[in-house]
This record gives sequence, C-alpha cells and structure tokens, in this order.
Amino acid sequence: MIAVAFNSLASAEERLLISDAIPPLLLTASVTTGDAEEHLDVDDYQLTEVCSETVQKYQLDTFQINTNPYLPEISLRNAEAALDIQDVSLGAGFDGLLFQRGNRAVLHCFNQFYWPNFILLERSQRWMIFESGARQATEAHIHSYISCGSNCGYSRYESITFFDDPKVPKDEEGMLHSSPLRPLYWLGGDTHPNEYPSRWFRSYLTDEERVIFDRIIDEG
Repeated sequence: MIAVAFNSLASAEERLLISDAIPPLLLTASVTTGDAEEHLDVDDYQLTEVCSETVQKYQLDTFQINTNPYLPEISLRNAEAALDIQDVSLGAGFDGLLFQRGNRAVLHCFNQFYWPNFILLERSQRWMIFESGARQATEAHIHSYISCGSNCGYSRYESITFFDDPKVPKDEEGMLHSSPLRPLYWLGGDTHPNEYPSRWFRSYLTDEERVIFDRIIDEG
C-alpha cells in the first residue's frame, strides 16, 4: 500500500463517478488484504467513467490486488494529502489502480495500450455550484500514454478528487455544503496523435516535479 498526496489541475467539467462508494467496513476489509488470490467484486466499488465503460464492455466482474505491484511514478506535492494507491488486475489483459482515502475508494482501469506513467497528488479547494464557500480536497492527477497504432501515441490526463468531510457551524447543518460528497472524476483532455507528453500536464508541475516527470518520459 502506498500513501501519497497533492493540489489542483486546470479545471474541466466535474462529473460524478459512475458507481456508489463501497461501504466503509467492506472497504477496509477489501483494501487491506493484499491477497492476490482473493477476487473482489467490481460492483462494490466506485468506478471512473473509463473503468465503468471497460467493465461493462468486456464483462469484467472481479479484480485482484497484486502482491508484487507495479505502480506509476507518484509525486507528493503536499505531505498532508495522503492517498493509498494499489495495483490491481481485472483479468483478460486489463489492469487498474485502486485509489483510497479514508472510507472512500475509486477503481480506475487500463490495458496494455493505455497505461498511467505519472501521478501527482495534492491538496486543493473546489467551489461547487450552489454552495457557500470552498470544499477542501485531495486530488490525484494522472498522466497516461495511449497507443493508437504503429508509430502512433498520445497523452491523456485525468483527475480524481476526494473531498474532506465538511465541518460547518451548527446553524449551517443541513445546508447543501454541509453534506459529504463522494469522489469526482473528470477527463482533463487528450492530446493530438503523436503529441506526447501532454504539455498542459507538464506546465502544471513545479520545477522539481518536472525533473522527475521528464526522466520518466525519457525512460519510456
């Protein structure tokens, strides 16, 4: 299990993830096993939009947490913004990453033609429609390489936002901004074919983060 964290990429439309979050007790049992022999039910987890489309199209019902994980490079921008990230296998050539913060978990899927190679974690603030004030959050910004054929590849960046449970004065309890939110996923964008890496993602990084990112890209 890897603990990590970070701040906020250029905002795209925030869309709710497809499935409901796993109940806290089941979540704790599932995420902490690390047993590659145990098959976990996909339906118990909140999925990114990409993952939801994948499991429906290929009828993937379960996944396993890998005991010998391969993880992308993870850059922690803020020490207090911790996430647990685990490498998982869904079978049929599909892999994934399980992101967890507290009792919330989100499953993200990919395959041999589409794989994440850099994740930035940070703390952020998000202003939601019809709410008073900003919500505090931890975000994972994911940069991936996607193969589109022979001598063809492009970049994609995506983000997952985990919101803190709101703390409000007693007279604001029951208002919209006092209710917990499940995580949000959005597709930040794809580059043109053979534009790699994403210049937009790279420009968001600090100088120190950019050095690590460039090394990962150069190493392929």
